[in-house]
Amino acid sequence: MNILWTYMDKICKQLLDKSMRARWQELDYRLQDIERYIRYLVLKQASIRKLIDSLSLTLENKYIDIIESAKNISACKIESADIEAITSQLNHYEATYAELESTITAQHQEKLSTEAECDMLQQLRLGQYAV
Repeated sequence: MNILWTYMDKICKQLLDKSMRARWQELDYRLQDIERYIRYLVLKQASIRKLIDSLSLTLENKYIDIIESAKNISACKIESADIEAITSQLNHYEATYAELESTITAQHQEKLSTEAECDMLQQLRLGQYAV
C-alpha cells in the first residue's frame, strides 16, 4: 500500500508541475501580449498628441487670420465654418486621446495583476519542491 501511495504522490506532483509550467507559459505569453499592446497604444497616443498639437496651432492661426482681416472686431463671438470643423476634429482627437490614456492605465493594471499571478505561481512551485 505504501508503494501505491508513493506512486500516486509522484504522479500528482508531476501533474501539478506540468500544470504549473503550462500556466506559467500562458502567463508569459499574456505578459508579452500586454507589453506589445501597451507599446502600440503609446505610439498611437503620441501620434494623436501630434495631431492635437497641429490642430491647436491651426485653430490658433485661423483665429489670428480672422482677427487681422476684420480690423474692427469687437468682443463678439467669432464664427467660421473652418473654425467649427477644426474644433470638432480637435474635440474628437482629444476624446480619443483620453480613451487611450484610460486603456493604457487599464493595461498597466492588467500587467501588474498578471505579474502578481506569475510571482504567486513561482512561490507555489518553489514551495512544492521544498516539501
